Amino acid sequence: MPAILDETATDTTMLEQLRQHYNFSCSDAVMADALMAQPGLFPLLREAVEPLRRDLTRFPSPRIQALQSDEGTILRVLVQLPSGPEPPAVQMRRFRNNWWVKNCHRADAGLVFDYEIADGI
Repeated sequence: MPAILDETATDTTMLEQLRQHYNFSCSDAVMADALMAQPGLFPLLREAVEPLRRDLTRFPSPRIQALQSDEGTILRVLVQLPSGPEPPAVQMRRFRNNWWVKNCHRADAGLVFDYEIADGI
């Protein structure tokens, strides 16, 4: 399991570390605000990288979207998966069953994982 940063980690440090594995579909300010508001999301996002790589056939850099509402921000990790011999839904189900189900409680409803078909119409 990757080491988790201590409480002195800055939003800039967190963003730099996440950018090594994810693309952001929102501004740095929105991402930093979401991570600071829900400190448990940063370690979850870091820890999710290996299970995503293990359980998905192809692992391009997933995107993180910030879905904002009056109640707060939910981060959505969106992975593009190719259609092929193993359907994307099966791959994502494997990730969810092998890792996410055991860890989702730590997100406090602030993080979701989803997929889109890369070569879909």
